[in-house]
Formats: sequence, C-alpha cells, structure tokens
Amino acid sequence: MKKMLWVILLTSIFAVEAAAGSFQVAPMRLSIDEGSKISNITVFNKNDAPANMQVRAMRWNQDNEAGADIMIDSKELIIFPKVFTVPAHGQRVIRVGHKGKGLTRELAYRLLIRELPVDEPGRMGMKFAVQMSMPVFIKPKGARKAALPMLSGIEVHEGKFSARVLNKGNVYFMLKSLTLTGSKAGQEVYTGKGNGWYILAGASKLFKIDMSQDECNSMDSLKLVAKSKQGNTEASYPIDADICAEIAVPKATSGDDAS
Repeated sequence: MKKMLWVILLTSIFAVEAAAGSFQVAPMRLSIDEGSKISNITVFNKNDAPANMQVRAMRWNQDNEAGADIMIDSKELIIFPKVFTVPAHGQRVIRVGHKGKGLTRELAYRLLIRELPVDEPGRMGMKFAVQMSMPVFIKPKGARKAALPMLSGIEVHEGKFSARVLNKGNVYFMLKSLTLTGSKAGQEVYTGKGNGWYILAGASKLFKIDMSQDECNSMDSLKLVAKSKQGNTEASYPIDADICAEIAVPKATSGDDAS
C-alpha cells in the first residue's frame, strides 16, 4: 500500500520538478560518479520570510509491466543537512553523496525537497507544503554513453494504445518524444505524438498514445520514431482489427466536443 501511494503521488510531485513557487534548486539534476566526493545542491529562498526545509531520499525504479515510476524510501544516499532553515532571500547548500561501490548499472533516486508549512497567527484555512522532486543518478565507473532508445512493440494497456520503449544501456536516457505515422495501402492517414520521459538503465516503459478505435481501424501499418539526445530510432508494425478492438475510446474527440 505504501509503494502504491508513492506511485499515485508522482503525478503531482513531478509536475513541480522544474521549480517550486517559493524556492528554487540548482542544479535541477545531479549526476554523481561512483566513489566520487560529495556533491552540492543549493536551495534558494525567494520569500520575504525564512523557510524551513526538509529533504528525503527515495529510490527510483521502473520495474513493473508498464514501467511506471515507483519510489521507495531509501537511506542509501548521504544527505546533510536533512532539516534546515534558509534565510529570507538567502540560500543554503545541501551535500549529497553515495556509499555504494562495484556498480554495474546506474542507480536512480529522487530527492524530495520540501518547504514545511508554517502556522501564521490569525491566518485561517489549510496550509500546504510545497515540494520539489529532483533526480539523482549514481553512475558506475566506466559507464558507457547512454544507449539509443529501442522500440520493442505496440500494445493496448488499460484501454490505451501504447508503445514500449526499452533502454538496454547501463545509464538512463531521456526520451524526447514519440512520433507516429499511420498508413493505409501506402497512404498516410494518421499522425500522432507521445510525450517523452526518463527511461532508467535496463528498464522498459509504456508510452500511452491518444488514439481512438476509429483512428486505429483507419490504418494497416504504423511507423514509430523515438527521439532522444543520442539519436532517433524507427520501427514499423502491422495494425489489425484485434488490437484496435481493445482500445477503450471508440472515436476521436475534438476541442468542439469538450464541455
């Protein structure tokens, strides 16, 4: 149940990854070589009042059928301090390290940097903590460059047309986007696009595509292009009525249909 709760919370946590309303963090992503010295993160307080902060580490995996992001509490990272105060319009340095050795694959974590809510006399209503999620990667010695994205198939998962992307390397890569082109008898009849995300070392992830049954049935083949910083990968797949029938949305919707 605890693991499932963190999966649910990821949507809201990752949404504020770039910046939180009252504080900022630099750098926004930390990469530490195995066995290297402690690295630093700086927290900047943009408020007119001091900010009480808390940092916790989560181990980050993509290890289920869909490759969903799963986080579990972890004590594997060295973090100092874990609870601190940043003065108004000031900054504070957090030190982060890792004790592990002999890694064969990159380890991924998330630092949850949280501004604790402060009770203000005379102020009524709910008080919310602002939280930022920051990726931390521990690279093994002699780590190779990130691999090209590998397209390993299409399927319908939970009623959504999906494409599976695989990372066969030992470090993460960022999938920038998925571009889809559907054809019928050699004529292009459909174009679509999927959003990108991290794919961790050795993991595979399903990327859901907004495709209706009607759109699926309009084609007999589909070409996918996976784009990353390392380069692009292409693959084509036949489309038949059986896979289209599994899609939960019968028809495509337009903005005019929204209420």
